[in-house]
Amino acid sequence: MSNIEQESRVKQRTFLMEEFFVILAGMSMTKYSDEEIVDKFLDNTRYLKIAHHVPGRIRVKASWSGARKLAKEDTSDLGEVIDKIPGILEYRVNKKALSVIISYDSEVLPFQLWEDVGTLGENPGNRTEVKERLLNILSEA
Repeated sequence: MSNIEQESRVKQRTFLMEEFFVILAGMSMTKYSDEEIVDKFLDNTRYLKIAHHVPGRIRVKASWSGARKLAKEDTSDLGEVIDKIPGILEYRVNKKALSVIISYDSEVLPFQLWEDVGTLGENPGNRTEVKERLLNILSEA
């Protein structure tokens, strides 16, 4: 692959991720029920994989195909959704690495819950149980 082709791919990839992460960081005034918040969160995490995880900090990464799929999704309110999940302290986007680092309170959002969210792509049958656990956390907040 030539340098020009590589540069073009990087620009296209960066554009797709910038579009997603601008939306991710954006705030909307739309109000959602707890169930809608959890559904939107889980719907968008299916494109991300856990790259590194220690209690209180997780880095998730989008593959190239995941970034393209995310670009097609309606993620316009994702920043608001993330902000409504108790226990997420902050998140930082690295567009070039196609990743998001999330700092969280492990007393509110247990380590194993993140692991279970991270494997929903391979185990979609666990979604109902994971959704219920997240709804319980939201209702206690």
